[in-house]
Amino acid sequence: MDRAQRAAALAGEVIALAQSTLMVHLRFLDRALAALRPVAHESLWFAADGVHLYYEPWYVLGRYRWEQNAVNRALLHAILHCVFRHSFVGRD
Repeated sequence: MDRAQRAAALAGEVIALAQSTLMVHLRFLDRALAALRPVAHESLWFAADGVHLYYEPWYVLGRYRWEQNAVNRALLHAILHCVFRHSFVGRD
């Protein structure tokens, strides 16, 4: 397993931890949190399209190292965009 694969796996664990933490504290969002499937993506830092949660592994790991709750807040922000149907920015 190379360094990029290890980073993607570890970032996936951080995302899963953030999802679990938010489910415990915000139980009413459990279905929305469970609906997004995390997918490592090299060019999207952190984005959701209503089905997938795209994340750049090194970005997630850096945010988690800087402050553990930063990933929770980013995930909550993405979830709320989906809940309120603001999944896309701009006209296109």
